[in-house]
Amino acid sequence: MPLLHFDLLKTSLSINLNPSQQLLFFDSILEELTLYKQEIDLDSIGAEAIRIFEENPLIPGLIIRQQSQFIGMVSRRRFFEYMSRPYSLELFTKRPFSALYQFLQTDFLVLDSKTSIVAAVHQSLNRSLELIYEPLVVETLPGVFYVLDMEQLLLANSQIHELTMESLIESQSDLVKEKSLLRATLESTADGILVVDRDNKIVNFNQKFIEMWNIPASIIATRDDSLALGFAMEQLKDPESFLSGVNELYSQPEADSFDTLEFKDGRVFERYSQPEWLGENIVGRVWSFRDITQRKRMESALLQSEKTLRRHNRVLTKLTKSKTLNGKDLNNALREIIEAAAQTLNIERVSMWLYNQDHSKI
Repeated sequence: MPLLHFDLLKTSLSINLNPSQQLLFFDSILEELTLYKQEIDLDSIGAEAIRIFEENPLIPGLIIRQQSQFIGMVSRRRFFEYMSRPYSLELFTKRPFSALYQFLQTDFLVLDSKTSIVAAVHQSLNRSLELIYEPLVVETLPGVFYVLDMEQLLLANSQIHELTMESLIESQSDLVKEKSLLRATLESTADGILVVDRDNKIVNFNQKFIEMWNIPASIIATRDDSLALGFAMEQLKDPESFLSGVNELYSQPEADSFDTLEFKDGRVFERYSQPEWLGENIVGRVWSFRDITQRKRMESALLQSEKTLRRHNRVLTKLTKSKTLNGKDLNNALREIIEAAAQTLNIERVSMWLYNQDHSKI
């Protein structure tokens, strides 16, 4: 029996799916680490365990079996601690390993090989203090068990932590760049932009918005949208309608809106609002304001010019068709011209003075 078991042990192996140059990641699992599969049967003599440990200095422990049935695991540390006691070598080296195992037997942690390294560390460190550095038993297939050194598990976790931190730092750097680009975009637009979250807190804005609404820094510092609304309402011709529109949109998160705001000082803003989406969720609302005061004034001036031009055309058309102008009655002709001039200038009365050739007499 011992000879047969010796041959079995000589063919036992370790698996290493993670050479030193291979990187680990946050979702790396136990089977990516070096796992050892040295076994001993309870019927083998104690000296066999000593030989296995001496010939395999890296193995952290032995899988214990009895007639191919998995029994447990004994660590290198516990084995040699017990064998270093007085008379242990004389008592157990020539006796069946089962006699020694009853003193070495302790609780052990068995994990599936698909368990993540991070989760395995968490479970391992939750063990009692005396067992916290004991090797783990890893089951790769049903009934197939390996031993994993706790030190290697902690080193792997340290590598994962380092890589995770590097990834976080890189992500933070990318986030800073994205925020900088967003800020540059916000500041380059001609519109005033305000972003409010679902809790009515101001989360973003540009300087144009501050300038357009003359919002004091003390109000912006609070990030309270209700305070900003209160200040804005005082500047409008119809504050009640303005506030009603805002509240209606806040009660309908998915709605868009477009309207015009008239200020007491004569300014006119276009207001556009739409929800802010993060994936499939609405996280806030974006308000965009554009000052169209100059455009409105130009439109009004053009409209007035168009009305004046039409009036001129009507008067001139009427004069060209007038029979009085083509007659011999100068006074009536002059009177009609004067009336036409009044209509053209949009005034009630026009006077005409007639002088002699040297302008000395009327």
